[in-house]
Amino acid sequence: MMRATDDAPPTPSRRKENWELVGLVALVLILGLAAWFRFSGIRWDADTHIHPDERFLTETTSLLQTTTNPLTYLRSSESPLSPYNVNKTFYVYGNFPMTVVRYLAEGVANWCEGSADGCAYLYTDYTGIHIVGRAMSATLDLISVLFIFLVGARLYNWRVGLLAALLMALAVMPIQQSHFYTMDN
Repeated sequence: MMRATDDAPPTPSRRKENWELVGLVALVLILGLAAWFRFSGIRWDADTHIHPDERFLTETTSLLQTTTNPLTYLRSSESPLSPYNVNKTFYVYGNFPMTVVRYLAEGVANWCEGSADGCAYLYTDYTGIHIVGRAMSATLDLISVLFIFLVGARLYNWRVGLLAALLMALAVMPIQQSHFYTMDN
């Protein structure tokens, strides 16, 4: 008479759980690799603002002012978050990403004021707001790696999703664009 022991061969459901765990670990490793490529060297230009679009966006975003009244934001003729109200009449990018960067920069600046050691940058002006923009760009691109996995897993299977996520994590153009505060990526 045989007894069930821990040495018994794994059942099909147990094998499936093992592969799901392997897939999850692989996804976490791929996301970690993607994050490393996207966030390392975020100050790659030593604050010289070499990219022309990034320089323009940095200057424009540093001139904007936040508002607590949503109606003021929606009135474009008087909104302090409209580039056209800070003498940037040739603004061809979307406003929403720039608005998000401005509010994030305000939050980081407030956090820095409350921290014991302060921060190295003034994150709300020209010398530091591009760092916040680059971090947002890298974060959104990292999320796109996760979405690529989810689409591949949904359309085919988790293995295809992992392969697609790995290819996206290693793709040169998204990595390069993640190091700029631009609206291209």
